[in-house]
Amino acid sequence: MSAETYLIAYLWLMRIGVIKTYEKPNERESELEPDNLNIANIISIIALVVSILSGLAVAFFSAWITSKYQSKIKAIDSRKKLIEDFYGPLLSILTENEMLYKEFGPNRFIGRSAEVANAKGETWNSLKDKVVKPNLMQIRQLIQKYWLQSEAENKNHLKELFFHCSAFCEYDDSPNEMYSKYKYKPEWKTLIKNESECLKKETK
Repeated sequence: MSAETYLIAYLWLMRIGVIKTYEKPNERESELEPDNLNIANIISIIALVVSILSGLAVAFFSAWITSKYQSKIKAIDSRKKLIEDFYGPLLSILTENEMLYKEFGPNRFIGRSAEVANAKGETWNSLKDKVVKPNLMQIRQLIQKYWLQSEAENKNHLKELFFHCSAFCEYDDSPNEMYSKYKYKPEWKTLIKNESECLKKETK
C-alpha cells in the first residue's frame, strides 16, 4: 500500500473520531485541577478526624457516666452495709443495756432497805457480768472493726463510748479516776441514732 493511501486512511479515521488529534490542555484547567483535588482531600481528612473525635467523645462520656453511676451505687451499698453491720447492732446493744440499767441498776435499790438492796444488788451484779459487760465488749469490737468506715477518729462520742466500754469492764469492781472519766452518757446513743438516720436518707 502506498504512502498516499495510508494518509487518506489516517485522515478518514480522524474524521470519524477514531483517532483524535492532540490538544494542548487549557492552562487554567490544569492549574485549577490540582487545587480542587487538594481541597477535596482536606475536606475528607477533616471529616474523618471529626468523626473519630466524635466517637472518642461519645465513648469517653459514656464511660464517665457509667463510672459515676457505679461509684454512686457502690457508695450507697457501703452506707447500707454500715447501717446493717455497725449502727444497727450498736443501737440494739445500747438499748438493751439501757433497759437493764433502768430496770435493775443501782438507781433501783439505792436508798431501799438492806434486804431489798442486797437482793436487787445481786440481780444487777449477775446481769452486769453475764449481759452488760459482754455487750460492752461487743460494742468495743464493733467500733474497732468499723473505726475507719464510721470515721470514729473524728467523732468524740464514738471515741468516748469506746473508752467507756474498756473502763467499765476493767475498773467496775474497783472504780478509779479512769472509770469516773468515762461514765456512760445517754447523748451518745442519740448522736449515733442521728448518724444512722442520716445514712438511711442518703441511701434513698
